[in-house]
Amino acid sequence: MDKLIDFDLDRYVSLFEHLTGQECKLGLFDQKGNELGESVEVEIGVSREIDWDSLCYKAQKMQSEKGEVVWAAALFLGAEDQPFWLKLTLTEASKTLTTTIEELLKPILVDIAHYIAVDYTNHTSISGLSNELASRYEEINMVYGLDDIWVNSHQYDEIKSYNELLNMSMEFLSVDLVALLIPGEDIRLRHSLDEDLPEVEETLERLSKNPVIFHESAHKSIVVNRDSYSENTHHEPLIPYKLIVSSVMNIDNSIAGIVVFANKMDREHYTNTDRRLCELLARETTKIFQSKRDPITGLLNRSSFESKLDELATRDDGAYHSLIYFDLDRFQVINDTWGHSEGDRLLRQVTALLRSKLGKDITLSRLGGDEFGILLEDTSGQVAEGIAEGLRRALQEISFISNDQIFEISGSFGVVEIDPDMEVAIDVLSAAIVASSIVKERGKNGVKIYQPTDTEMAEHRDQMYWASRIKNSLKEDLFEIFGQAITPLSDPYGEASHYEILVRLREENGDMVAPGRFIPAAERYNLMPLIDRWVLAETLSVLSDVKESHLTDDISVSVNISGQSLTDEGFLKYVVSTILDSEIEPERICLEITETSAVSDLASALKFIETLKNIGCRFALDDFGSGMSSFGYLKNLPVDYLKLDGIFIQNIVDDTVDRIMVNSIHHIAQAMGLKTIAEFVENDAIVDVVSEIGIDYAQGYGIDKPSPFMEKITGKTQVLMA
Repeated sequence: MDKLIDFDLDRYVSLFEHLTGQECKLGLFDQKGNELGESVEVEIGVSREIDWDSLCYKAQKMQSEKGEVVWAAALFLGAEDQPFWLKLTLTEASKTLTTTIEELLKPILVDIAHYIAVDYTNHTSISGLSNELASRYEEINMVYGLDDIWVNSHQYDEIKSYNELLNMSMEFLSVDLVALLIPGEDIRLRHSLDEDLPEVEETLERLSKNPVIFHESAHKSIVVNRDSYSENTHHEPLIPYKLIVSSVMNIDNSIAGIVVFANKMDREHYTNTDRRLCELLARETTKIFQSKRDPITGLLNRSSFESKLDELATRDDGAYHSLIYFDLDRFQVINDTWGHSEGDRLLRQVTALLRSKLGKDITLSRLGGDEFGILLEDTSGQVAEGIAEGLRRALQEISFISNDQIFEISGSFGVVEIDPDMEVAIDVLSAAIVASSIVKERGKNGVKIYQPTDTEMAEHRDQMYWASRIKNSLKEDLFEIFGQAITPLSDPYGEASHYEILVRLREENGDMVAPGRFIPAAERYNLMPLIDRWVLAETLSVLSDVKESHLTDDISVSVNISGQSLTDEGFLKYVVSTILDSEIEPERICLEITETSAVSDLASALKFIETLKNIGCRFALDDFGSGMSSFGYLKNLPVDYLKLDGIFIQNIVDDTVDRIMVNSIHHIAQAMGLKTIAEFVENDAIVDVVSEIGIDYAQGYGIDKPSPFMEKITGKTQVLMA
């Protein structure tokens, strides 16, 4: 038994010397005669074949050939209750020691033996508790350290996150090696303080290919002191390390990989603390692993993919690299027809196809929705185009079956060779999306490689830029509403009380962006309903603020509704609830819809108009006369105003045909009980002509220039109040 504590026997020697008047020695010996903490064998003078239990905490006198008086008490120490002798030796005392003194020594020696046993037990408990507290303190520090890495892991790519975990863990672990093995992702990382470890790479390779290790560690960590899954394990172990293994889990709760602690075979066995720390590190690794992946397919998510793409785009190695982007044609039909669960099943089926065709060394990502990204290192754009064409044909071979119905699958592919000028991932990715968008517009199910000199692609890319700007500007509240007066031609320059609401976008430098620059992108990418919602809400908010300030309540407005919003069932509900909740009288709201949007879906237009007229709103048909059969459907649309297309107004002074057409439209509108509004009234001459025809209202720069709506109406009220 090792000398675990200092028993401090000398403190008892002085007691015996005081009682006997003689020099005394006190020692603790094991049953072989070895003094505790010493290597020299000492004969105690008793038979080894003794009944230790019968002598427990009892004392007996022993023979000594040196003329010494020797007493010994038996006691048991340690978790295994090993027997020891507490031996008292009095030199030169055999002639002078009285029987009374000897009888007194016996119970004292027994008591001291008892105290030693109790002290040892208490010390062992306290020492164990101290060690446990120290271990828990290390665990807590490690927990905090790992948690800091998790919090900041979004700033790192995946491999850097894992290396940060392993490197930090080595500060708290008393192991020779900590490793992370994720075979399916070709990840094999190791950290150690000793670089001269034997057969490390061979050991990690065996572990990566050992399915039993992965199976056994599915739900708890396992301790492996030798390669027990190999034959002839009674010989030298094929894995020359003591191991602890814990699992890293996929999102679907299957095993993705393992965290491994490895110690050389001559190290002490692992403790429960070691096992807990291995499990802790595996859990933190699992959190990062899953956070970098799409929950449906298990592929890299968009942010992780863009990190890899950024790294590749900035790599100055002179090699060609390429990106393939594609989305599934008509995927929304599957979601709408059979539900999102079936859509998810298709995404997993496509993922399995990609993995089977491309292998595990290719970086794959589900970028969102039905969009996928494929990163091809050391691959030219021409080769990547061929790979994309092969994937397109493979997609067509998928027959997706749901509820006994077969749905044919296809995709629109965009390919881009990564150019040194494309400095960030978004540049590369947006270029590929542009190429894919052109494929979709040309009928879907095709492949196109991005060409930066292509004017069609340049236009698409510009609109993609504005689509992104629109989304960010809505979040950051960078849009503003302007107002332009619509005045009666009976008093065209009088105080206005009705305004058309116009949307503008403010640049960071304060300049205003005209709608002609961003509206086409909003229409292409179906963002108009978002803009329309914001404009309506902001308009009502301004009117409410003015009303609450008791400035005026005679202001009415015209708000434009896009064709995309007109057919959006949710938008109609939004408009009704927003107007009714605003406490602004619906009669003060006129909603403008264009002739072309009304004609394209007459049923939706009728429902929209009738629903809002029922609560008191008014309607204007904008750009009237631009369609091919304007009068044919006019009698079916219950609008209140006709806004004549500006193309007929701007040249009306000099163009007789335009004047005749405007006159005809006005007389038909009169017959139907509708009011007419002339747009593009830019000067006094136009005002005179449209007044002569009998047009009811005028709008244009000759009447009023657009300006911020709040300033316009508050300025008007100040004039009235003055």
